[in-house]
Amino acid sequence: MAKSKDRFEYRTLEAVFGIDSHYRIIFWNRGAKEMTGLPKHDVMGKKCYEVIQAYDLSGNPFCVRGCQVMKTHEQGGMAKSINLELLTKSGRIEGVNMITLHLNRDESPAQPVLVHSVKSSVGLAEFSNKVKLTRVQLEKIVHCSLKKSFSLSHRECEIYLAFAQGSVAKEIAVLLGLSTATVRTHIQRILKKCQVHSKVEAVALLLRYILD
Repeated sequence: MAKSKDRFEYRTLEAVFGIDSHYRIIFWNRGAKEMTGLPKHDVMGKKCYEVIQAYDLSGNPFCVRGCQVMKTHEQGGMAKSINLELLTKSGRIEGVNMITLHLNRDESPAQPVLVHSVKSSVGLAEFSNKVKLTRVQLEKIVHCSLKKSFSLSHRECEIYLAFAQGSVAKEIAVLLGLSTATVRTHIQRILKKCQVHSKVEAVALLLRYILD
């Protein structure tokens, strides 16, 4: 099991954290701790805007209640990658780039609705090019890189791609002509093959492949 954990941690060195529809932090990885200096037990359940001190490039607070990212999510949109300035564990304000994946638009209890990945803006031009993905490019990452790395079937790749873009089991079932139970079974197989324990960890894994 230690090998599985190490493999996951290796692939999630970016700061990744997830919040629910009430802005509460419900996922916080090792990268987030390393970037902010805040351990998981100090942030879980707290409002993200009370924990993350980030500012836009004009110096205005970015992480606030009713932020633009949450508004975009509630309106059914997709937030773009954005350059920010973040207070890090060093006590300095440093440039970062943040991308966001939107999940669980049905606001399922105890599940994140937004997953943020934050990366130092060193090499920002190259990074920004990588996160401007089309659906076709995202499909290529899932159907080629992830499929090869974790021996995923074509059907599992389809389901992975769907839940990574915010679809829930019932929606995926309708989309692919499957029963909801079958979709859930496939999701459990995907998690097992990828050696992760939740969909949000699977999304964090996908983020790593996007950024590589």
